[in-house]
Amino acid sequence: MNKFDSKRYNICIVGDEFVHAYGDELQLGFIGRILKRVAKDINVITYNAGRFGADSTTISQHLEDDLHGRLVDGNEHEVQNRLIVMMPNRDINSMTTSRSRLNLANILDKTNFPHLKAMVIGPTPSSLDDNARISELSNACKDVCMRRNIPYVDLYTSLAENKQWIQSMLASDARYPDQVGYGLIAWVVMHSDFEHFIK
Repeated sequence: MNKFDSKRYNICIVGDEFVHAYGDELQLGFIGRILKRVAKDINVITYNAGRFGADSTTISQHLEDDLHGRLVDGNEHEVQNRLIVMMPNRDINSMTTSRSRLNLANILDKTNFPHLKAMVIGPTPSSLDDNARISELSNACKDVCMRRNIPYVDLYTSLAENKQWIQSMLASDARYPDQVGYGLIAWVVMHSDFEHFIK
């Protein structure tokens, strides 16, 4: 866009500590890196509602509180609401894939807010021995989104065998990426038609 868009874009991001850029020395995370590139000509207000240690049950239980007061009603020519759900990979340790699937479905079904579009970012691969279960979780999340025509970003498929991602995880504590890893997440999301989703 060459002309500044005066509409207000409210972006609420829910998830776990990945949403808060945990482990990123620059503290930008993936969303900070993305918005530096795509939000130059739009009026964006970002609400980070990530919860440390959250799984999808936690996200579902707190969703309405997290959205209240952040996403607002109004004329669609004046305000647009966006919800980004980042699915935690810790779900594989706290519940079955079926329960994760149900939680995500419940989260998306609660998002009947005016002028709201949602996007789901799938779980990140790990450098530990649990990638097979994360892959299963990612596929389940993708299916939930496809059934609701909601964009899904498949981080697992994009990053599981990426050497830079693996090195990024090993450089920290094998559970969180460093700044290189967050840059890779941003790159994958950016190339998933994120700019079209925002605008």
